[in-house]
Amino acid sequence: MRIVIEAPDDLAELLQARQAIDALLHPLMFNEPARAPVVRDRRSPVRLRELVLSVRTLNALAAESITTLDSLLKCRTSDLMRLPGFGRKSLDEVRGALESRGQHLQPDNPECQA
Repeated sequence: MRIVIEAPDDLAELLQARQAIDALLHPLMFNEPARAPVVRDRRSPVRLRELVLSVRTLNALAAESITTLDSLLKCRTSDLMRLPGFGRKSLDEVRGALESRGQHLQPDNPECQA
């Protein structure tokens, strides 16, 4: 069997492709019936758990109801640094995850849901 994946550098699309491959290969490896791959609707919000972030960072954000990429992008750097359990290392993780998607925090945006 040969599987070819064509996806841009978007981590979410690579994860979706990986899930589709796993769904196809699982029945072959365990002799079970095939299951349909999980496909996320492009209009649905991107959950932060889809990004490569530590559990500590995810928990600090979730404690302030920041659970989607859209809600994170509305926050200023200074707002994030005031969150309990969110420090420089968490900020570096968030910046790295956003940069891998070609996005950045908006330090001058006054709207933050935190």
